[in-house]
Amino acid sequence: MPTPVIKSGLYTLFALLMGLACAQAADPPDAEAVAQRWLASAAKVQTLAVQFAQERKLRTLNRLLVRQGKLWFQRPGSFRWQIDEPPSLIALKTANQPLQWISTKARTVRITATKPDGSAADPAMDILQSLLSANTAKFTEQFRVLSAKPADLPDAWDIELDPKDRRTSIAVKTIQLRVTPDTGALHHFSVFMRDGSVLTTRVLQADPGSPIAADIFTFDSSGYSTITE
Repeated sequence: MPTPVIKSGLYTLFALLMGLACAQAADPPDAEAVAQRWLASAAKVQTLAVQFAQERKLRTLNRLLVRQGKLWFQRPGSFRWQIDEPPSLIALKTANQPLQWISTKARTVRITATKPDGSAADPAMDILQSLLSANTAKFTEQFRVLSAKPADLPDAWDIELDPKDRRTSIAVKTIQLRVTPDTGALHHFSVFMRDGSVLTTRVLQADPGSPIAADIFTFDSSGYSTITE
């Protein structure tokens, strides 16, 4: 039979383990609260400039495919995403213009369709636009919060999402975000595809709140062919 000291130690250890277990993951209602807290903080950010690394893991390849890029965002709905330096591919959208995919190598501009609310119909950009805008109504419409748990980063949480959009869910299984709810920071997000591949975007440097030059959201397409979807 355990001595009182051992019993006390066992109770302390049991309580500690229980406390750790409770901290590992939030139940769905609490997970939703974590996501909403992050959205509320992120919605206060008016401008954002980001340097990122994009990692693609293919089921048939043992190494990561890594590329770097930049992103600028300005409310109410302007953003520019580009990959490589100099950029080989640019996604450009403003509040008054539809999403454009600009290939500097092929010298083409592909103008994509938009949804009735003005957001991009392209699934990948629709997800990115939703995360950047931090619009609670749009986020709730697009995603179901499956879980949230503390991350191995101070004050950060890992949130797992299920896409509600039928077109998106055909290709996308789940989406995982690492965020800091109190600041609105998005550290990385991973898109798990149904073909077994994973696309992760990691924020290397973020500059929220600084002014963004107006010409960032323009592109001189002289000499480019335009394709309209």
